[in-house]
Amino acid sequence: MNILSVKMFDNAPSFFVEKKYRVFRHLLVFLCVLAFTFDNDSAYDNKSIDFWVKISSLFIIESVIYLNLYLFIPKLLYKGRFISYFVSWLVLVFLIYLLFIFVKENYLAQHLLSKQDDISKKNFWLNYWGICILFSVFIGSTTSMKLLQAWVRDNQRINDLEKGLVELEMVQLKDQINPHFLFNSLNVLSGLLKQDPVKAEKFISELAQIYRYVLEFLEKQVALLSDELRFAQLYMHLQQVRYGEQELQFYVNVPSDALGRFLPPLSLQTVLENAMKHNSTDIHSPLKIEIVCENNFLVIKNNLQARQSNLGSLGIGQKNIIQRYLLFTDIKPEFYVENNEYIVKLPLIEAEL
Repeated sequence: MNILSVKMFDNAPSFFVEKKYRVFRHLLVFLCVLAFTFDNDSAYDNKSIDFWVKISSLFIIESVIYLNLYLFIPKLLYKGRFISYFVSWLVLVFLIYLLFIFVKENYLAQHLLSKQDDISKKNFWLNYWGICILFSVFIGSTTSMKLLQAWVRDNQRINDLEKGLVELEMVQLKDQINPHFLFNSLNVLSGLLKQDPVKAEKFISELAQIYRYVLEFLEKQVALLSDELRFAQLYMHLQQVRYGEQELQFYVNVPSDALGRFLPPLSLQTVLENAMKHNSTDIHSPLKIEIVCENNFLVIKNNLQARQSNLGSLGIGQKNIIQRYLLFTDIKPEFYVENNEYIVKLPLIEAEL
């Protein structure tokens, strides 16, 4: 986002956007309609009838405005159904006009002043389109305000997310592939060099691939699921060398047709890292982690055997993942416990951004 755009959003009139001014915005709309309906010459010979006609007009105009704000705009305009939106309010105005004609001819005609009676006898469609223009002013004004709100809020959201992206990337480096992982890996490597040089060489190669992947994908918004799974298998293999393959069991069962979808880079590794960080593992109680695909979600499950030292976790990893998904989708990751399993569901994205 360029600097000019950011300044525009920062200087956007808060009155039309912020929730704390919501009551005042509605009051302003009401006062505008009130001023319009009562700032007209009387059309009837009875002041009481004239008053109640104006009150009814006020109620009808307000009703149309709020139907537009809370029904037609969210259900039609926001979803790109522009023709349906336009036709809907034309039909609504037409029905209101028919109601007005019915009431006027059956209940109010005898009270009309002669001048107004002459006007009412003009062409039916001319009067209808005149009322359409009248309603268009109110509907157009409120629609513009609603679209302005949505535009500013969406761009403020994007602006806030982009401001936090650098911080998230730093957290990603610190929290995901943290110094503890490197320190532990070097300790394992030190032992392997003495016991099994061939295995140590393979370990070094896999460790290099892990950090190469981090450097390559950290600044990207999304990565292929196939790449993330390949990275996860490398990462988990190094962890199995450290903990033991019996103590730490890792299973992947993802269909090939899901491998072309996308997710935020290192999000899978975050989940795996948290599973090992918050759960104990030993030969008698192995930690079992399984990755499957269910209904456009990548599901990561592990049996619960929480470490006592991590019972008060702040959930930084979860917040990191949620924030990264907010950059490009409204579908949120899910985190929950079920049947003594901790389950994470990461939405899979259909196309690369």
